[in-house]
Amino acid sequence: MNVSAHNQGVDILVSVPVFATITTTQVRTTEKCADVKIDCHRNIKSLEIMAALRGSTTQHNGEPFREEKSISSFSDDEAPGPIISKKGSAEFSNVHSDDWLRVRLTHAEIGEITRREDEVRKLIPQWISKFSIPKQHWPTLRP
Repeated sequence: MNVSAHNQGVDILVSVPVFATITTTQVRTTEKCADVKIDCHRNIKSLEIMAALRGSTTQHNGEPFREEKSISSFSDDEAPGPIISKKGSAEFSNVHSDDWLRVRLTHAEIGEITRREDEVRKLIPQWISKFSIPKQHWPTLRP
């Protein structure tokens, strides 16, 4: 490590292994609610989810999100073992199928761990089950 003010030295990178990830994101448009499920190590505390909505016309031009909600309380599963699942929900004032939802999993001291962003219509359970085709029904491609 170089601490001289006149010499540009080597940057230091600190890597911390963290097991926490977003496993499921679903939107219930009639209830104006986003449900998020995460899997994490049992001993990781201070996790928070930030869920943010924006309209379909603001997805790429840098405009702010229309609404942002924090999820900091979760229902835990009581499964044995080091990895547990937690579920939380955020209620919005308005949710449309053509909106975009961004979900960020953060830790109070580490910062952002992971994020997901997708169109709301792809996160509606009815849409997922209606348009998901089980693998045994996939078409067979022949040369």
